[in-house]
Amino acid sequence: MLAAAVAGLAVIGGGFYAVATQFMRPGAVVALDEIESATDAASASADLPSGGEMTLHWSESLGQAVMTAEDLPDLADDEQYEMWFVRAEGPVSAGLVDHDGAHPTALIDVEMQEGDIFAVTVEKTGGSESGAPTSDPLVVIETS
Repeated sequence: MLAAAVAGLAVIGGGFYAVATQFMRPGAVVALDEIESATDAASASADLPSGGEMTLHWSESLGQAVMTAEDLPDLADDEQYEMWFVRAEGPVSAGLVDHDGAHPTALIDVEMQEGDIFAVTVEKTGGSESGAPTSDPLVVIETS
């Protein structure tokens, strides 16, 4: 009887852990899983000057995009990567990258439009104060 109770608690605890782990996953990771499961999933990549690679993943039907990178170089303490969609009317900030390791994943803050060019620049921590890139792009990715 005691063994059955312990086994039952283990099953309940394991189920709780699985559910709790799912809820604690970062939004960018959840969105990337959804994008990769979408029937219209698309991606495009570009090499980084450091030898790594940056990839933009998106799904038009979901209206979501996520950036992933491998071997993204560390920045100075007062710098941060900022993502942009470059459009005919000019660049639109797509959010900041929380760079907490060599393989960051970032959820794009704005909906992608057909023909957008994705770019990433190095800006002051908190992003460009002017609303426009202040440095040359580290990487440029064509999406069409």
